[in-house]
Amino acid sequence: MNFSKGTISVTEMQITGDVDREVIAEALKENAFTSEGRENEELNIGFADFFDFTSSDFSNFELFNIDSLIVFGVRIDRIKVPSAVSTIRVNEACADWLAKYPHLKFIPKVEREQIRDRIRSQLLQKYDPVPSMVQVIINMDNGNVWIASRSRNVIDSVVGLFNQAVPQNRIIAKAPLKRYSESFSVEIAAAAKKLNEAATDSVLEWVEANSYVWNDFFAWMLFRTFNTDSQYSTATGQITAFLDDKFVLSGSNSEGKQRIVVTGSQVNANELRSALSQGLALESVKLCMKVDSGDSEISVMLDDQWLPLQSAKIPHIKPESDPDDDPIAERVASLLVRTDDIAKVRGLIDELVYKFLLVRSGTTSWYLFTQEYNEWLKGE
Repeated sequence: MNFSKGTISVTEMQITGDVDREVIAEALKENAFTSEGRENEELNIGFADFFDFTSSDFSNFELFNIDSLIVFGVRIDRIKVPSAVSTIRVNEACADWLAKYPHLKFIPKVEREQIRDRIRSQLLQKYDPVPSMVQVIINMDNGNVWIASRSRNVIDSVVGLFNQAVPQNRIIAKAPLKRYSESFSVEIAAAAKKLNEAATDSVLEWVEANSYVWNDFFAWMLFRTFNTDSQYSTATGQITAFLDDKFVLSGSNSEGKQRIVVTGSQVNANELRSALSQGLALESVKLCMKVDSGDSEISVMLDDQWLPLQSAKIPHIKPESDPDDDPIAERVASLLVRTDDIAKVRGLIDELVYKFLLVRSGTTSWYLFTQEYNEWLKGE
């Protein structure tokens, strides 16, 4: 799970409080990954080198303090005992115990739990841990945190480790509409606040109560994909943005709860229009973007919860290398180029969202759009 791959998935979070590089550096050292004395633990987790998960040496501050970034890895070693093996061994041990006490028909609960724990401890010594590594980037300029994974279990492990190691600075999730409501643009912030239907500041409530906004965003993009030239003016220039190839729809209609996936190039969107007309909503879409100044196409899967950079295909142009170059300086340069590429993609998505929010928050503009949209769904 790293940022150098051509296709990446990123969880975007925020770090709270005033961040002290020295404090984080010390926390990384104190909580560095080690297997010494922990070979038979079911879960072993700790900080590791961003570029090499076999190393957990944080003595050189410059290796993980790069420009405006703090970068590090989190290594997670798990021993996975097959459940079938565990069940068989426990049943055998229970049978042996009952054989010693023929007057008993059942094993007492406490004794059974002790047998289960003993067998599990024995099995953990027979299986090797399976290591995994996830890269983390903290941007000191804006407080953004990027974690190179979309796995809920992985994210919980990474955030739990960091928040325990650095209690004065916590990594937290932020709902996308909440983030837009704090935009530097007064107009965008006002639009996001107007659309918010969350009653509290709970992150989950901001996500769940406002998923309708992103359903509407996807519908807006879909309509423009099939009825306009898909051109948008942005701060970085003219871009082409459209939905294509994969659509996930869900909702309830006369047939009950449904969830369907539509794949492949859509010529006239008949299947999509039929599903949307029946009350389903776009839950997840594949957004494709192309900046006019280049030939490369960018694609990313977006969902109606977090608008994450999921399965994002972002062209990676590595800096030119020379045999005489310093390998450490070379990988740092490559990382900085990569993070800049990812930030630009998020920026392009944000600009599309800005345009949508202004339309969606306007009573007249949204009414006019829905009129056109509904007529299109009917095929008129």
